[in-house]
Amino acid sequence: MAQMLFKNAQLLDPAKDSLQGGISVLVEGETIREVSAKPIKAANADVIDCKGRTLMPGLIDCHVHVML
Repeated sequence: MAQMLFKNAQLLDPAKDSLQGGISVLVEGETIREVSAKPIKAANADVIDCKGRTLMPGLIDCHVHVML
């Protein structure tokens, strides 16, 4: 299964009510496998450097379009 590694991202930590920087997220297929403030080793993963941008996994599934 294909893996994608997002590194150097900001992620919202609801427990702290703030963005946490330097986060890595490993996605395998359609599943988030690992989220860590430490570097994640994934030799076969395609790597995307988020360059400090905010990563919002799952948000695309949590929205609606209201039309009247």
